[in-house]
Amino acid sequence: LQCDQVTLQWLQCDQVTLQWLQCDQVTLQWLQCDQVTLQWLQCDQVTLQWLQCDQVTLQWLQCDQVTLQWLQCDQVIVTLQWLQCDQVIVTLQWLQCDQVTLQWLQCDQVTLQWLQCDQVTLQWLQCDQVTLQWLQCDQVTLQWLQCDQVTLQWLPCDQVIVTLQWLQCDQVIVTLQWLQCDQVTLQWLQCDQVTLQWLQCDQVTLQWLQCDQVIVTLQWLQCDQVIVTLQWLQCDQVTLQWLQCDQVTLQWLQCDQ
Repeated sequence: LQCDQVTLQWLQCDQVTLQWLQCDQVTLQWLQCDQVTLQWLQCDQVTLQWLQCDQVTLQWLQCDQVTLQWLQCDQVIVTLQWLQCDQVIVTLQWLQCDQVTLQWLQCDQVTLQWLQCDQVTLQWLQCDQVTLQWLQCDQVTLQWLQCDQVTLQWLPCDQVIVTLQWLQCDQVIVTLQWLQCDQVTLQWLQCDQVTLQWLQCDQVTLQWLQCDQVIVTLQWLQCDQVIVTLQWLQCDQVTLQWLQCDQVTLQWLQCDQ
């Protein structure tokens, strides 16, 4: 350790490991868990408090501030590794879930809070701000992202798979909020802005989009067993809103609006 202050208090656990740290302040308190591992950290402040979980792992971090607090979980694996960031605030709080994984991040701010879910995975991200909050779902996966801002919030869902992967974008705002559905998939996007909000449906799929200044908007959908599929699009603007239907499919489009 090469740092200023390290504090561990009120621990009820099996194994705690901190090694190769170069930082200013590390705080672990009120933990009730089996294994906590922090290693190869180069950062300013790391805080873990009020945890009730099985395994927490933070390793190979190069960042400013990491905060995990008020976690209540069974067999939870919280993994943050290979982070390389400037003024990064990684915050995980009020989680009730099974597994959370953040790895290979190059970004400014990541926030996960008020989650009630089974598995959350963020990996290979190159972006500015990622926010996941008020989620009630089973599995969320964001991987291979190159974008500026991703926001998922207020999702109450059963067996939801939210997948955003292979995104390559400049100043992209991806927003999914107020969803009540089973499966949402966004992958292989090259675009500027994607918005999905106020959805009540079963499956939404957007994949293989290659566009300049594209606004894909799906909002106020109320449907039973709906499959909304947009794929292989090369266009400027797509808007779907106020739909009450069973199946919508748009594919192989080359158009402006």
